[in-house]
Amino acid sequence: MLFFIEQTRADEIKNNYDVRTLPRLDILSPTGEVLYSNCINEVSSEGAEFFRQWYCAKEKPTKTIVKAETTTTKAVTTTVFIELFGEQLLEHSADESSQTTTYMPTSKLEGKTVGLYFSGHWCRPSREFTVKLAEAYKNAYEYVEDKFEIVFVSWDNEENAYENFYKEMPWKALPFAVKTFDSSSTSANQQVITTTTTTTAFNQLLGYRLLQHDGHECAQTTNYINTIVLEGKTVALYFS
Repeated sequence: MLFFIEQTRADEIKNNYDVRTLPRLDILSPTGEVLYSNCINEVSSEGAEFFRQWYCAKEKPTKTIVKAETTTTKAVTTTVFIELFGEQLLEHSADESSQTTTYMPTSKLEGKTVGLYFSGHWCRPSREFTVKLAEAYKNAYEYVEDKFEIVFVSWDNEENAYENFYKEMPWKALPFAVKTFDSSSTSANQQVITTTTTTTAFNQLLGYRLLQHDGHECAQTTNYINTIVLEGKTVALYFS
């Protein structure tokens, strides 16, 4: 299958944390290290008490990453969560009756323990667990407000499904389909071409990468393969 050129930040995060099944909740320290991986069962059984134990994070200082700008000699300092999520996240407005969302600076996560919640509306276990997670989060919020937050990373392909699902969540969210690079100047194909020395007929026709299912049917995930695996094969093009 041919793939969309623009990789989203959500895709990048999923790949970095090797997420293959849904739902999934990882707990990150204020410096970005994984404290607890895939704690769905613990939240289901312990509820709010599970979050209270993270109230006092072990590592309070926020790790910083210094990048040199390409056009000037000035250095830009960013926190580890800005590096992960970008400059802005979504949050629900203070007026709950309006059911609207607003942008907030990711820097507000500084010094907090953060839960990465991977979920999708199309996934029934995700919908069922979201109800439990929201209840636990609300019950623990008064204890953990200053030290803990959850960020929703969506697996939905349609923005409408993403928006409707997020209405059920009281925490923050990565905005839908935030691109990790400017597609007008860079493409995934261009990045691969720079490291490929052999161009075949299938490379010219289809590009240098294709998508395939990764074998985990329940997760409905895909991964990239090199087009060179088609060499020597008879290939059918399915237009749909």
